[in-house]
Amino acid sequence: MEEVAEFTYLGSVQSTTGRCQRIDIASTVMQSMNRVWRQSRLQLQTKLHFYQTCILSIVLYGSEARTLLQEDLRKLEAFHMRCQRMILVIRWHDFIRNTEVADTTNLPCIKNIITRRRNSLFGHVVRLDDKKRQLIAHCHRSRQSKLAPALPVGAGEQVAHATRGFNKSPTAHLLAFAPSGCGSGFAVVGTPGLG
Repeated sequence: MEEVAEFTYLGSVQSTTGRCQRIDIASTVMQSMNRVWRQSRLQLQTKLHFYQTCILSIVLYGSEARTLLQEDLRKLEAFHMRCQRMILVIRWHDFIRNTEVADTTNLPCIKNIITRRRNSLFGHVVRLDDKKRQLIAHCHRSRQSKLAPALPVGAGEQVAHATRGFNKSPTAHLLAFAPSGCGSGFAVVGTPGLG
């Protein structure tokens, strides 16, 4: 497989420098909706629904399948907080703490949203029968030669292997779908009773 400095994945350019283009795209949309955020006749809940639908869906698109570093999470959290401040029309010189902003909007942090999405994705994979899981792993292997991999190399096989045996009782275990290492694949964590 060829090593490249950048590639397009899920509509954004992923690069070795770590710059997240999805934040740039979402920031542009956020600025274009500035009249909505400043609209005094709209209730806060309506603005937050707009934000979750139009902005968070852009910035978090495909995040459940990407390996995110701590630096990426920090940038996403900073963007999330900046957007909430814009919605609440809080200026930088107002000196209002992030915890107060989060309490006012009552939105979960980005890390929790991504964790929930990963768990949901893992739940879907767990409920697949073995034939469908093998088909997904096969499609992943065949795509690797044509495109940059959507999952780290070998992740399809790891998911298929790690989820084997969960079909009978997927709710019997506390499951979490988390990246292991830096792009080395996925691991099943927090599964009591598995040996």
